[in-house]
Amino acid sequence: MIVSVENRIREVSKVVQVNSDAAGQSAAISNELSGQSQTLSQLISQFRIE
Repeated sequence: MIVSVENRIREVSKVVQVNSDAAGQSAAISNELSGQSQTLSQLISQFRIE
């Protein structure tokens, strides 16, 4: 019983670590997309529709 609980705790810990890594990657990608969005906005602002 104790071994089973310990195994489940290890599994949960692994899932938490994977989720944490994924969240970090998502934050980095979000920052990159934000920068690209700003660059695109600046480029588009150079065009004028007449």
